Amino acid sequence: MDHRTRLWQDRSIFQLRADRQAAALVAVFRALDEHRPLHGGEIEALALHRFLSGQDEDVLSDVLGDPYARVWTRLAFALCGSVLRGDGVPAAARALAEELDSQDARALLRAHLEQYKRLALAAALRADAKLEFTTPLVLALPFAIPAAGASLTGPPVARILGVADGQLLVDGDETRLEACPRACVGGWSVPLQRDGWRVPGLGWAPPASGTSHAFQESHRELVETGLALIARHQPDVFDQMREGIRWIAVNPISDDNPLNYVSYSELPGAFAFQGIPHAYSVAESSVHEFHHDRLFCLEECEPILMGESLGTEDHAGYYSPWRENLRPLRGVLHGAYVTAAQLRFWLAVAKAPDTKGTLADFVMAQLIRQPVVIDLALGQLERHARLTSEGARLVAQLRADLAAMAAEAGSLGVPWDAETMAMSFDGGFEPYRGDDGAPVSVRESIARHAREYDLHRQIPMNWLEANAPRPR
Repeated sequence: MDHRTRLWQDRSIFQLRADRQAAALVAVFRALDEHRPLHGGEIEALALHRFLSGQDEDVLSDVLGDPYARVWTRLAFALCGSVLRGDGVPAAARALAEELDSQDARALLRAHLEQYKRLALAAALRADAKLEFTTPLVLALPFAIPAAGASLTGPPVARILGVADGQLLVDGDETRLEACPRACVGGWSVPLQRDGWRVPGLGWAPPASGTSHAFQESHRELVETGLALIARHQPDVFDQMREGIRWIAVNPISDDNPLNYVSYSELPGAFAFQGIPHAYSVAESSVHEFHHDRLFCLEECEPILMGESLGTEDHAGYYSPWRENLRPLRGVLHGAYVTAAQLRFWLAVAKAPDTKGTLADFVMAQLIRQPVVIDLALGQLERHARLTSEGARLVAQLRADLAAMAAEAGSLGVPWDAETMAMSFDGGFEPYRGDDGAPVSVRESIARHAREYDLHRQIPMNWLEANAPRPR
């Protein structure tokens, strides 16, 4: 397979990730059964796993393909290994340890196995099967039911006893099941799930988790229109999203919240974006976040960066053209890749006959800005990153794709520079103004950012000179 296909079209990576997750889940329950590290405390979880494993393939695919199944499996694998080795709390479980105020890995494993009931009840609902828990599942509400496109709401805490006749058995009558709004485009129906991030041990949630189903419903038409733009301009990307994305959510509009736009390697198949009322904002945000998920998957299939380049915030020492703070090289890699995905989208939009007026001006500004910042980011990787052999090939392919896309932009008559255009919170396009109120060109805005935030002077002077705005 050529590396361009690997970067942009290969769908086998998603199946490989699912296969690895399934193998990890099998390994967890095999270890629990053979070693009994909780001295009987794992018995109900083992029985529930046998119940879930006995369901048909479609049920298993739906339930284990839910983003929550990935979070649960990762934590279970880390905690089980730590307990069997006699280690302390693993890094993957630090957020859970903080939530439960415990540094006892065995106690954390016991608590985490209790949450496997979320997946078991999801399977029972999906299969219309009867299920009775030995002890109730105690949950903070609202609770997103995996693979159901619905949430259980009501009092702060619910006690779930099992499933019968296609219904949850809940202790008390104050809870209610609320279906999520769904965005429906081209035969794809995707839940707008506000509650999916309310997961023990995740440690964070985007602003969407504080909204109502009514808020998500109020954005449904906007989301549908944005996704329809992807289906129109990039049908291959839309088909991949349709295959791999399980739910999305809309965040309220706000400044400065780092979770306004978010996807996460351990919650694959889900993302959230800010609800700017313009379909092209939804389309670009969805392309951006989906390609983070693609790259997470590529990284899992075969590492791209080595050593410290893997990039926790402890290694955030590198200038990024997208951030004011320094970033780890993994963040720079992701920025280059998802911006290249956005550039591919905007090139398709630019060629559409109805791209006119202020939209055309905005698109032109993107076709100037994005090749420059991708080039800058690839330079950072080429100078500073320790790449695996696969990583070197993929970065080289990104470089080749950038050259091809820049040439394509040039063939469309895109000038060397133009005034920066921004998409405002009210959904309109407007020129970007500097502090003095004067318009700022695209290249000048990039140069200003580098001058101010390249704290370690990592960008070579000859690059800055070559990309400096030309006198008008």
